[in-house]
Amino acid sequence: MSAQRPASVWDIFMQTTETPANMQLRAELILALKTFISDNHMNQSQAARFFGITTTRISDLVNDKVEAFGLDVLVKLATKANLKIDMKIRARRTASTER
Repeated sequence: MSAQRPASVWDIFMQTTETPANMQLRAELILALKTFISDNHMNQSQAARFFGITTTRISDLVNDKVEAFGLDVLVKLATKANLKIDMKIRARRTASTER
């Protein structure tokens, strides 16, 4: 029996042992990179040349294989695409911090 392919990035997100914040950041970067590729009418070969990576890696990206990429690689790709990355860090509210 073959393994079923997840329907979306969020299916992977929900099944992973990775921290949710890390997965969410990677998924958001992948979505932004996919949008960049689409908006610039690039096929996978053109995108691979533009980013300086293999077509296999581009295939992983366009097929939402979040687990195949670390944050550092995705940030480098976003920088090559001249995408601006904003990050907000704040304390989580818990019962003990609300006192």
